Amino acid sequence: MQEKIKEIAARVREMREISEIPVKEMAQYLQVSEETYQNFENGNEDIPASILFEIAHKLHVDMATLLTGE
Repeated sequence: MQEKIKEIAARVREMREISEIPVKEMAQYLQVSEETYQNFENGNEDIPASILFEIAHKLHVDMATLLTGE
């Protein structure tokens, strides 16, 4: 399971970087601390579904894309 969490986290980071959205901006959008957001992206914390949904919205991608990479 930890491997899947890290894969999703890596996709989130990649999509955020492609979209040129700073960590600080994303954390503020999600109403979490920068540290918490970075823990999500590093795979240190599982990303709650509600947060993943908001990330997908901010990045203008389908949530399935973040989950599966397809």
